[in-house]
Amino acid sequence: IMVLYVAILAIALYYLLRYLWEKIPVKNLRNRAVFITGCDSGFGRLLALKCSKNGIPVFAGCYTAEGRQSLEEEAKSYSGKLVAVPLDITNDESVVKAAKFVKENLQLGHKLWALVNNAGAFSIYGPDAWTSIEQYKQAFEVNCLGMIRCTHAFLKLLKESQGRIISVSSVAGRTSFPCTAPYSVAKYGVEAYMDAIRQELKAYGIKCSILEPGIFKTPLINKQAMEARVKHVWANVSDEMKEEYGEGYKDDCKKYLFCVQIKRNPLPFQFFFGALT
Repeated sequence: IMVLYVAILAIALYYLLRYLWEKIPVKNLRNRAVFITGCDSGFGRLLALKCSKNGIPVFAGCYTAEGRQSLEEEAKSYSGKLVAVPLDITNDESVVKAAKFVKENLQLGHKLWALVNNAGAFSIYGPDAWTSIEQYKQAFEVNCLGMIRCTHAFLKLLKESQGRIISVSSVAGRTSFPCTAPYSVAKYGVEAYMDAIRQELKAYGIKCSILEPGIFKTPLINKQAMEARVKHVWANVSDEMKEEYGEGYKDDCKKYLFCVQIKRNPLPFQFFFGALT
């Protein structure tokens, strides 16, 4: 019995010390640059602005020219320099060019402290039977392979700084929901990849973290976008499939996600910034 008590106490002490250690804030953040993907909108844009406002140098990967321009305009009065970088995470050349740009434009004395793999897409919404293999490939390319592609490109810089890799997964990467199979499959891949490299990169002093947001109001998930996705998938299924499922099932797909209350909640965003600092 005494041995059991000692073991429980030792485990509890370990986790307490680990928790306290992780709560120690990172110093000299003004000399530690971050690269964030998917900064055109949503969590990525909010995080880029938050970092810049707090004096952290930011390289913000944006898919569109409009996103880059508006982000730099909004951040120009902040103390941390923000540079928007063209980025298509599905394109090898684009990712390599972004990594080269960051390396060449780090200010003297600065290092790349963190890579935040935030970019993602929720382009398909409907039952598996309505979904093509090509649509699975597209979802996996953006939500999983894009994250791996960026990690490979920036890994050398992160080894030099003993920094951290933060990848945005989803609650759908832990629990699958109806009508979200392509997205969930990709997010499960994110979790598996991060679990593997977390162990491999520990020897280099690199910390790997996963964030799993639930259902929140971002451009990725809103009523109009979700309804448009169902309409798009339905338009491309065969007449036989339409007859089998019927219009009522299509309407149920539209309603399903919105049975869950979607909120604007600042708490997940605090975890994004906390993972960096």
